[in-house]
Amino acid sequence: MRTQAVILSNYGGPENFKDDVIDLPNVQEDEVLIKVKATSFNPADKWVRTGAMLDFYPMDCPIVLGWDFAGEIIEVGADSAEWAVGDSVFGRLHAQKFGSYAHHVIVNKKYLAKKPKNLDYPQAAALALIGTTAYQALFDHAGLQTGEVVLIHGGAGGVGNMAVQLAKYTGATVIATAGTSDLAKYKI
Repeated sequence: MRTQAVILSNYGGPENFKDDVIDLPNVQEDEVLIKVKATSFNPADKWVRTGAMLDFYPMDCPIVLGWDFAGEIIEVGADSAEWAVGDSVFGRLHAQKFGSYAHHVIVNKKYLAKKPKNLDYPQAAALALIGTTAYQALFDHAGLQTGEVVLIHGGAGGVGNMAVQLAKYTGATVIATAGTSDLAKYKI
């Protein structure tokens, strides 16, 4: 399938972005094809664009950046019966050559969730990477348990804000820091 995308032709500055048409691979059995309705920009996109993450994500240009997306399923792989054409979903892409700065993405079914009805597509698209990062930090790495006390630095940022909510939901006592510039923004 051919789709419109913003590609990164070389590592470096934003001048290396260009609009283009790309050929997506075929949808595999455990994947779905999504018409992207919204994507997001994360600091990790800049780090990849500048080449700062080549040790973690070595990819040859051209590449399409972007991890987060929200959209509508338009094709379902044979082993993805839990999803249906027309489902509104959000999720994240595993680091790959074909990211979410495109009109369509192919994603493994395990990286999808149904879009909550009370969120619009841009709101949903902003959740996946920060939510995954916050979850991994709190539970996979720190092993946070109910009743524990947790200190979250940068509580007003994307990942920090999500971490505060997840920790609170878990029943932890949360202490968070934030920059003075955030005081007026959040009326603290």
